Amino acid sequence: MDTGKRRVKVIIDAQKYVVVSQKSNEHVKTAAELVDEQYKQIKRLTNLAEKDAALLVALNTISKQIDLESEALQLKKKIHRLEQEIMDLKKPERILMRGGKDENDSIVISEQLSLEHIDGQDSSLFTQTGDEYVPAIYKKK
Repeated sequence: MDTGKRRVKVIIDAQKYVVVSQKSNEHVKTAAELVDEQYKQIKRLTNLAEKDAALLVALNTISKQIDLESEALQLKKKIHRLEQEIMDLKKPERILMRGGKDENDSIVISEQLSLEHIDGQDSSLFTQTGDEYVPAIYKKK
């Protein structure tokens, strides 16, 4: 029975290893090359024993993984928030008002747009008043 595992030969610090993984050969070789680079750099810059240098590579790798997982979680939360905002904008009780300002800096509504109108031909959320553009105003019914 094929479990999808591959045997990949890699070299880290002049030692040959066989790595068994479900990842592609390219993935495993790239990971091994990065470990080798980090290990050699640590050994070159410090007087650490081999075990300590390897431990430092592992700590650096896990630290980076934690950072990336945290960033991924933040991005997922942002995507969820933006999806909610999109759903809110699609609610029929919302209408868009487009207008400008009069001579007293009061907002003047020049037209109301439905979401269907925005999705059609005129998708601009700005309108020109004189020489300036002003953003559309959201208003709940």
